[in-house]
Amino acid sequence: MATPSGTRRDDGFGGLLAGLFFLAAGWGLLSLTLVPEWRANHLYAEGRCVLLAKRLAEHPRDVGSYRAEFLIRYTVAGRELQGWTSDAARDHTGFRWTSEHLLGRFTVGEAYPCWYDPADVTRVVLVRGYSWWTCGLLLALVVLSLLAGRAVFGRLRAARCAAGAAGGVRSRQPSGDFLVARRVSSGIPVGVVPPPGERPGARAPVIGRAGKAMTGGGPVRSPVVGTRAPPAPRQQEVRRPDHFSVRDDGTRLRIRFCWVWRRFKGVALMGLAWNGFVVPWYWHALRDDSPFRWLAMLICLPHAAVGLLLVYGALAGLLNRTVIQVTSESLTVWNGPVPWWGNRRLPVAGLERLSCHKDATGVQRGWVHVYGVHARTPGAGEVDLVTELDGAEALFIKQELERWLHRAGRGAGPGSPVR
Repeated sequence: MATPSGTRRDDGFGGLLAGLFFLAAGWGLLSLTLVPEWRANHLYAEGRCVLLAKRLAEHPRDVGSYRAEFLIRYTVAGRELQGWTSDAARDHTGFRWTSEHLLGRFTVGEAYPCWYDPADVTRVVLVRGYSWWTCGLLLALVVLSLLAGRAVFGRLRAARCAAGAAGGVRSRQPSGDFLVARRVSSGIPVGVVPPPGERPGARAPVIGRAGKAMTGGGPVRSPVVGTRAPPAPRQQEVRRPDHFSVRDDGTRLRIRFCWVWRRFKGVALMGLAWNGFVVPWYWHALRDDSPFRWLAMLICLPHAAVGLLLVYGALAGLLNRTVIQVTSESLTVWNGPVPWWGNRRLPVAGLERLSCHKDATGVQRGWVHVYGVHARTPGAGEVDLVTELDGAEALFIKQELERWLHRAGRGAGPGSPVR
């Protein structure tokens, strides 16, 4: 989508729609096993049966997929029935040992409880409950649905805010013809700004023969030559964020904040959803005796690597903090205790100015812009000090650093505002 200035803006709606499509496909896949298992657990009636035989059945087309099957005889309303059954989903699995373990739980000739569908008594199960596949996929889809819902509501909120801001600007800014007509009707020439506190048209000046302007209150300066410009607006003080701590003992300034407020929740939910599938996969693969278990582990190896990175990121988001310390000699940024990039030390004498703006990478986290605080040095150009911030956090850090450096007599030049 192109903006009025001609630049291309990536709204991200294509990726969001694609994610919602795959999420819907995942829920459809889950329903194939979740619905039958739920019906067996809540709607089926309980009865008694006798186990006549059992076997390990292999899928006729999918070689290497197995299912435990049982031949039972049971009675419903005085009617004796007999047939092969399994679990509610009647699904095959590539892990042979799970089916063999299920077969080992039952002995031929013994009586066991069974459950049948009152609407169709030929549908009977010997094993109830939910499989590990259903539980893992359900957990992953719930987490991904929460993240997707947050992204959708964020997009809608951003669109509403943008529409409201555009509407407010149009309603608060009259047209140029209206401004010219109002200035002329109030007795003020076009382009003249009235003095502060004076209502336009309250004292329309009258020009005498000598060229002096006179009003009922005495002589005044000509509205064309003697007008005063409005005072420059004062820079507003940026309030300290609640999760920031600032310590200034006169010799050094120390700003500290923890990551858990911004970087833990998202990566932790994603890691929980991702590893909720990877961990059961490897657990079953390690206990399988089939010759394909090493192939299954090899195929899932990249997914395991991503899962480990997500766990590492979640630990960093939970435990890490950023400490910015400035003295008369140096400015230091430290991220820890979990090792992370971004640690740096800069001499104060080489700082030209500080600035904060949107990250140069153009990252936009769905509905929240990401900002960073940067320092300009003669040799290295612009150096990133702290990134992954919102606008208020970036402005506060820049404000405190500039204030302390100016007070210490080593101030960097004023930086650019957030843009």
